[in-house]
Amino acid sequence: MSKWYVLGAGRVGKTFGELLFQKGSLGGAWTRSKAKIAPLQKAWPNVDLSSLPPQNIDLSSVDVILVALPDSIFSRFLPFIDPVYRADPKKKWIHLSGAMPASSLTKTGIQGQVASAHPLHAFAGSENDISALKGAFFAIDGEDKALEKAKWLVKIAGGQAHFLPSKARPAYHLAAVLASNGIYAIAQAANTLASAQGFQSKSLEKGLAHLMIASAKLIATHGVKDAATGPVVRGDVNTVEQHMKVVQKNAEIENIYQELSQWLLKIAQQREISQSNILGMQVALFGKK
Repeated sequence: MSKWYVLGAGRVGKTFGELLFQKGSLGGAWTRSKAKIAPLQKAWPNVDLSSLPPQNIDLSSVDVILVALPDSIFSRFLPFIDPVYRADPKKKWIHLSGAMPASSLTKTGIQGQVASAHPLHAFAGSENDISALKGAFFAIDGEDKALEKAKWLVKIAGGQAHFLPSKARPAYHLAAVLASNGIYAIAQAANTLASAQGFQSKSLEKGLAHLMIASAKLIATHGVKDAATGPVVRGDVNTVEQHMKVVQKNAEIENIYQELSQWLLKIAQQREISQSNILGMQVALFGKK
């Protein structure tokens, strides 16, 4: 059985480290925070744990190195690891970054086989992350044996591995950002709107989050076209006119509402909403046909 070393024990690295530990495959882990060593030792007894500078990390007893470092330090950190390990053709290196292809590892001097496995999942840093990974989409690419290790990692996580060509990686990552980070921006806009009207509260924020979750589940079950609902998709012109009276008091919210509604109109057209309703919606939203 291969032994793995996890570089970076943050939210993501700790989750995969725990999965590997449960399988008896975790040989070691590195964290930049010395304060995390004691809790990790308690969670992973008899595992080699370190917060040493990268040049002092010992990778001699492991076969696979899982890079769970933030993109911002990824390329700066790896070149400092002992060149003996980076040049070892028997070691496999796998990173979890969404923005970079597997080949980005070779640019740091790594000569062993490389692969990547990026999960479409928002990590909370809790025990629930492991169970939440079941069924998650993983974008993978890489070379032969390293790719096989990446597939095995996805398998023990209960995810679904999908090969993604390197050239598609930037667009894939942008899609992930829009789907994930985008909801934070929308939630912030909704909270700003509520605050301006004097009814913002923690209860409302949780209620909106509950609504987002329900909408996402509908997409997962039915797809965007059939799941989408709301006044724009239904062709409810009167309601949209009322919305526009509210958002016109805040130019930023108005821009967001109009931009999102443009995409909702495309869904309405796919759903074969009457052309008269589509035209009425365009007038309500943009003041023109």
